[in-house]
Amino acid sequence: MISETIHVSHADILQLDGHAYVSDLKDAFREAAEKATAIEILGGYVSVDSTIALLKTVPRSRRAACQIRVAIGLDASAKLKQNWADLRRLHDALRKAGFKKVTASVITGRRHFHTKLFHFLRTTHHVWFVGSANPGSDRHELMVSFTGRHKALKEYIDAAFAVGHEVTKPFPPRQLPKDLREFFLTGSLIHRISRQSPFTFDAFRLDPEDRAKIMRALTAAVVPHARPTTQGFAFGLRSAVETVDILDEDGDDIGRVQVRLNSVDTVLGLWAPRPFIEDIKAQLAASEESRVVELQRFAEKLSGDGAKRARAAFSDYLTSMERLLADNGIKPKPVAQRDAAFERFLASRQRMLADETAIARLARRLEIMDMPDIWYDPSAVEAFETGFFSEVAYRLPGPGRIIKSIARGLSLPEQAYLDGKTLREQLERRLERQAWRDAEWAA
Repeated sequence: MISETIHVSHADILQLDGHAYVSDLKDAFREAAEKATAIEILGGYVSVDSTIALLKTVPRSRRAACQIRVAIGLDASAKLKQNWADLRRLHDALRKAGFKKVTASVITGRRHFHTKLFHFLRTTHHVWFVGSANPGSDRHELMVSFTGRHKALKEYIDAAFAVGHEVTKPFPPRQLPKDLREFFLTGSLIHRISRQSPFTFDAFRLDPEDRAKIMRALTAAVVPHARPTTQGFAFGLRSAVETVDILDEDGDDIGRVQVRLNSVDTVLGLWAPRPFIEDIKAQLAASEESRVVELQRFAEKLSGDGAKRARAAFSDYLTSMERLLADNGIKPKPVAQRDAAFERFLASRQRMLADETAIARLARRLEIMDMPDIWYDPSAVEAFETGFFSEVAYRLPGPGRIIKSIARGLSLPEQAYLDGKTLREQLERRLERQAWRDAEWAA
């Protein structure tokens, strides 16, 4: 029998609060789960923690006998690993919570499995929910409910689990990309982190025209610990504390991994395929580890007598810098409460270097993240793909592993001009005919 009540989460969005025929969806789920002997959930995605909280509504004394089956759909094989890990975490958490009969599965296919179906069985009494809510969703959702046996829905649920991949079994082979979405989701985005040093203190405010005037006159001998690359020839804390400035804060070790030649510039940042990302990470790992060690050593010195040494060096720096400015007829803008500001700067850097997370961030030169699934936002997809193919077309037949790999994978003739639209069409046809293999991203 179909209930006359509709079940809505965040009913206030439509001002449905207090309506006679509207109930809170989460309350309805919890009520159905409290006395359940079996729960089956199908969805397009899962919010793990919220789903665990719902299922824990089953009293602990009843959990061992209560059968749980959860399956979610996945239409992008590049995201299989993350979805697999999410469902495995759900499975393990439920087992730890006392459920003995737990099945968690991923359903894959050419079309996204997008069903939203909840089935709660109380011995012989069936309660069904059908509507918009994925398991654990915190959006505004609408579900309708009904009771009684439903042979077709039960067979549908069993068919879904029959084709699903249980997360307790061996991980299924990765599917090769056969369309543009899969092609791009196998890659990652690269963001180059700003190399501005957090260990310089601006004790003077200089106008841009004054910089050129004193650049030639400024040397380490004239003004110790000055950083000429900063706007106000700032005081360098590392130079003051370390006997030798062990890290070249103005240097760069990214160039040797040739990020530009291994990636394509897009509206979301630099995009690179999985094999190149692995190469970049491997090449930068050693230098990143070295910077962590150096920063930890610097932290130890600064927390010891380094602060005292820094104050003395700062005093020398001020004297020398003021002399240099006076000799060149430059009157800097005053820095309010400079000495107090320097003390706050010193204390904040000591706190920063006591934080392992902050040290890891300072040592990192690149941020790398999996390509987000933007393919439900047509405008974002259009901007990203148009930019990608325009950039590749502009760079053809130039240098770089990524450009050469694409040209080779599409069998493009040398010196042939292709616009971005034509290039996109050729790659789409190629993927329909033959999936793209990692081996094609070659040197």
